[in-house]
Amino acid sequence: MALLIMPWWLAPHLISSTHFEQQVQQAQTENLQQRDTLMTLRLQLHGQLIEMAEHIGTLQAKSSQLDRLSEMLVQKSEIDQQEFDIATTTSQQSMEAAGGPFAAAPATNTESLTEMLVELDELIESYDDKQRQLELLAVLMQQQDAEDASWLSGRPIGEGWLSSGFGARIDPFTGKKASHWGVDFAGHAGSNVHTTAAGVVTWAGRRWGYGNLVEVSHGGGYTTRYGHNSEIHVAVGDVVTKGDVIAAMGSTGRSTGPHVHYEVLKNGKQVDPSPFIFR
Repeated sequence: MALLIMPWWLAPHLISSTHFEQQVQQAQTENLQQRDTLMTLRLQLHGQLIEMAEHIGTLQAKSSQLDRLSEMLVQKSEIDQQEFDIATTTSQQSMEAAGGPFAAAPATNTESLTEMLVELDELIESYDDKQRQLELLAVLMQQQDAEDASWLSGRPIGEGWLSSGFGARIDPFTGKKASHWGVDFAGHAGSNVHTTAAGVVTWAGRRWGYGNLVEVSHGGGYTTRYGHNSEIHVAVGDVVTKGDVIAAMGSTGRSTGPHVHYEVLKNGKQVDPSPFIFR
């Protein structure tokens, strides 16, 4: 009887024990799979953090280079430092003699994602500030270029000599004392006549006494005149820059030989061109 009853009594216990072991094994398998998944995620996250740290390091290096570039541009363009104050975010150590392969610094300040995000926010703000500085620098340099171009200086000819000064002189036609409201530069007929500053042509044609005349307005109340030309190469309304060829030297009008009669006017009144010529 016992032999008959025992299998019947043991069967459920054996089945339940086997089932429990299977559940344990299944749980262990699932746990290992989840652990492997977590390890994979951890490795991926770690790789992303390293990549982010390297990217931050690269951006910081480029930020330093932008600081140095801004300083060099300000120094090279001779812009007043008070007009453009560079707010650098890195040390002032020179980068003119630096190099080597890039290697990200140890992640001392980027050990957590939160700290990395804070660094990125600061870096983005730094780049925004640099962008505003560079835009200001571009405007200042453009203004400086415009001022330099409109700055009256130099002679209206490439080759030649000063043949007559400004003020009282003996008139070459009458032999009497007269006023000369400009200076004369003699040279070879047909040689180039240049503008002495940027501006707009306001006269290009014949005028009594001047012969073939070119007149250029430079703004700020200043105007220059170039007289006695054999040919005129510009027209009224043309925009010219400093050094442009506007005419060919000649002896038209009230002239005794090939030369350029050069005048500088301030608010419509002739002034001595000498201070502008020898700037």
